[in-house]
Amino acid sequence: MTFLGVACKGDQAEIVCDTASYLPNARRFARTSKVITVPHLSAAVTASGDGEFTVVAKMLAVARSSEEGMTFDVWADEMADEMRGVWKTLGEQRSAAGRAEIAMICHLIVVGFSERAGEFVAYLHSSGRDFTPTPITGVHLQPMPVSYRADEETADFLTQQAPNFPQVDADMIKEARQAWLAQPLAPVPNSVGEWVVLAELAREERSLKGPFGRVYVAGDLLHTRLGVGWTSTQKVWSFDDEGDELARMVAGSEHPASQLGPCQCGSGKTFLDCHLAEHLDTPCRCESGRPFRDCCMVSPTEQAMVKA
Repeated sequence: MTFLGVACKGDQAEIVCDTASYLPNARRFARTSKVITVPHLSAAVTASGDGEFTVVAKMLAVARSSEEGMTFDVWADEMADEMRGVWKTLGEQRSAAGRAEIAMICHLIVVGFSERAGEFVAYLHSSGRDFTPTPITGVHLQPMPVSYRADEETADFLTQQAPNFPQVDADMIKEARQAWLAQPLAPVPNSVGEWVVLAELAREERSLKGPFGRVYVAGDLLHTRLGVGWTSTQKVWSFDDEGDELARMVAGSEHPASQLGPCQCGSGKTFLDCHLAEHLDTPCRCESGRPFRDCCMVSPTEQAMVKA
């Protein structure tokens, strides 16, 4: 998952996303454009979650949009069955290759001008709901800052992830879930500046702190606006992804800065020589199927450079 914001405003719609792309264990980061505009339908498509899913889902959606006589309404209606097919195929391929199943919730979002509704609309197709299309009202944010109300699916996913965080008390997770659902709804941004504020808040509350449920928000922030017959995209912000900010963001992950940084337990040892050492022979979280020791562990050369 990553930062993604969507809001429809009658004769226009807005999509804002960061450009961070990373392995499930955050070993490597890269930058990518996540929104594909479809001007002939006055529409756009974006996806979040597992990298393989997002690539295949967006490519298939764009391919479908080019079919003769296609309209946005028909296109949006077809996505549920298309995404179910993508999910099933990826699952079968991973199983055949002995790889882990997709552990995270994946989303596909289509936004466009609906002749049926007479205005711009957006639909969320979530793997957690069998890709049944859910109309987006107000502003949709991923990851949702804890200062604003999460939807039930996001809150439930937090609870489901509890076994992955044995250091966090189960009652604490339950209380956090209830508090999150009691927060006010996020406001619909009325300017680019307000989108940036929401993105920075999501980064601070979901990337840079919190013992669990961490989602990385990084790279640049791109703002896409859709109108009838036109689209525009511009970079509106760049996040600080270096030095202390990077160390805060990747703490506890398998990124080199975290592996060679101090363990969060306060032992004074590096994470690699402390709590991470317990996982050297377990399957790497990048989902390669190989042990961490033989996959994403920092090399002796990298270790020597830090100790020099």
